[in-house]
Amino acid sequence: PRTRERDAQYRRHAGTDAALSAADRSAAERLKIQRSFLAFHSPEIYRTAFLDLQTLKEDRESYYRSLPTSMIMQDRKQPQPTFVLMRGEYDKPGAQVSANIPASLGTLSEQQPRNRLGLARWLVDPQNPLTARVIVNRFWQMYFGNGLVKTTEDFGSQGSWPTHPELLDW
Repeated sequence: PRTRERDAQYRRHAGTDAALSAADRSAAERLKIQRSFLAFHSPEIYRTAFLDLQTLKEDRESYYRSLPTSMIMQDRKQPQPTFVLMRGEYDKPGAQVSANIPASLGTLSEQQPRNRLGLARWLVDPQNPLTARVIVNRFWQMYFGNGLVKTTEDFGSQGSWPTHPELLDW
């Protein structure tokens, strides 16, 4: 039941947001008014459920805050020099190289950082057909037993040629 005391609580809780027309309210303002209504003007069963939900949300947030966090890696300000290793031997560095994707696969756009994030963005970029082709080939293998390229583990120059290249380009 509506009482003056509840109306006063509602106005204090909802604030000036309740005075705005529905079209002028932001999503946050609408949510604030909805919560205020549920807390002060809804039937008892809804009010109890609403308060229980708020308690559960607070418990969940408290639980999440109590969980340990893991260390996150950061890029160095000055990257460590990297070298091509002569015959793969760690103690025989050859020419110095910079971070990039293999030249045979194309280039990263100038806007992309030269790190793992740039590589990840390049992999899923719609302009990069390689990822989509490999995925289609894997699905083809799962459904039909053989991929369009039989060597699904080697999609490169040393793998077999596709049986139907037009399907990979479609």
